[in-house]
Amino acid sequence: MKIDRTALEELRAGLRGAAYVPEDEGYNEGRRGFNLNAHQEPALVVMSEGATDVVAAVRFARQQGLGVGVLATGHGVANPCDAGVLVNTPRMCGVSVDPASRSARVQPGALWSDVIPEAQKHGLVGLAGSSSGVGIVGYTLGGGYGWAASTASPRRACARPR
Repeated sequence: MKIDRTALEELRAGLRGAAYVPEDEGYNEGRRGFNLNAHQEPALVVMSEGATDVVAAVRFARQQGLGVGVLATGHGVANPCDAGVLVNTPRMCGVSVDPASRSARVQPGALWSDVIPEAQKHGLVGLAGSSSGVGIVGYTLGGGYGWAASTASPRRACARPR
């Protein structure tokens, strides 16, 4: 499917991040996951830098009649986003730790390496995956594993959605 160029330029003008079509430099890096055996051919890659970019990408996809796929940290590409809009979120890696509730709020691109130093400031530790390069989203949804995963992981305790 061909993307309307005028609509694409309007989208790009409103993004904090970037949007790439197949002929753009940055497209290949934006569509590539951690697992290089996983291939996907989206019509557009949106490198989101905030929630407003995600909303704009989804609206654009709807207006263009395209599907939407998400690549949070690049580790899981279970359902390739072929001919759709791929929302890529590793630039969204903010972390906020609340020591009173002993919990953290993380953006979709956050890795354990983003959480660990923030938690340590409060004498806390997260139940990290097998390495600090594991994404929080994928780990919480069942990927990755760590030393405490079998007894105290968020998967067992059911992560609390907000």
